Amino acid sequence: MFKFNIILFLLYIILQFNLYQCELSINTNIKPVYEENVIVSTLTEGYLDRPTGIVLDNNEEYLYIVNLFNTITSHIIKVNMNTLEVTPLAETFQFRSPVGITIDKQDNIYITDETAVIVIPKTDQDVAYILAGKHEDLEYDVDPVSSNIIDGKMTIIDGSNSIATFSYPGCLTMDKTDKYVYVSDHLGSKVRRVDTSDGSTITIAKMDNDVILNENIRSNGLINYNNEYLLISSQYSNNLIYKISLKDIYPTNYMPFISTSVSFGWIDGSINKFSKFGQEIHGLSMDDQDNLYVISKYVNGDYESNDYYISIRRIDGNTGYTTTLAGSFIDYPSDELSKKSNEIKFQSTYYMTASSNSSYIILSDYNNNMIKIITCIDGTYMSHGQCI
Repeated sequence: MFKFNIILFLLYIILQFNLYQCELSINTNIKPVYEENVIVSTLTEGYLDRPTGIVLDNNEEYLYIVNLFNTITSHIIKVNMNTLEVTPLAETFQFRSPVGITIDKQDNIYITDETAVIVIPKTDQDVAYILAGKHEDLEYDVDPVSSNIIDGKMTIIDGSNSIATFSYPGCLTMDKTDKYVYVSDHLGSKVRRVDTSDGSTITIAKMDNDVILNENIRSNGLINYNNEYLLISSQYSNNLIYKISLKDIYPTNYMPFISTSVSFGWIDGSINKFSKFGQEIHGLSMDDQDNLYVISKYVNGDYESNDYYISIRRIDGNTGYTTTLAGSFIDYPSDELSKKSNEIKFQSTYYMTASSNSSYIILSDYNNNMIKIITCIDGTYMSHGQCI
């Protein structure tokens, strides 16, 4: 009997070891460190038709949302953050496929459209006008959702507002003095600088096509750090964030700002030694303490399998330590409006904005036509991405 018990004990040890090995093999690239007490709620579902870019006004009273389509509502809407009342903007303007949005200190709104940069002035939000570029048919066919080139090319031209050309520009960010707006230009693989006074446009960085500005450029992130440099995310298979100097502008002035790992994954910790990001990095935001917020997409296997995990990550501005604010690699029931941060599996969340002290973070859910908000459970509040 004693020998039999010993054999059973050894078999149990072997079984546990094999299970542990199996668990490691499954979760090698998925070791998130979740910020405690974070929840994700649905802020609004109405008046949304494939929402993309989002931005808060300077007083954080209104949320401005870009709809790629306008079959059920206007392309551009604003939502009162207190009442959730929705107001359509510039309804008569003929947008084509708007995506990115930013706002200056006077609450003038800047939007990237198919071939132009558009402005909705604070003084009259019922109208819009072209700041740079022009509304004209492109010389090639492009899928409006994936932005894949079907046929042909287009020459990207710098110059005055009517001379400059754009090819499916995506994200954009303001100069701290409101003198310029910076734009990522998809098919040109360039970062452009547009003068807000007259629309004149120059190229400040030309990226390698396979480095950063590729198929899904219109869903990457672009932020301005104190007028010293731009940070632009690489959401095409190399998990990098690049830094573009604003001091010495020339077409090849970009370099990696964050290089997490040669391999891909979802691991939090020290950014230089342990943390890993997915193959794609999309939306970026930064709070007033230089903490960086990142939307990371990790593809498990090949892209055709459609098996991927999207996470919202916080990179500490002082230490570089990364934590996960929200996102799961497990499917949970989706009928609840609020979920714990580790119980929500994002499907198509590529754009975000945050309040100045990151007391909340807002996400646009493209496929599900939802705007989601990351906050903390009752009894705690969020400050700079942490529940206290």
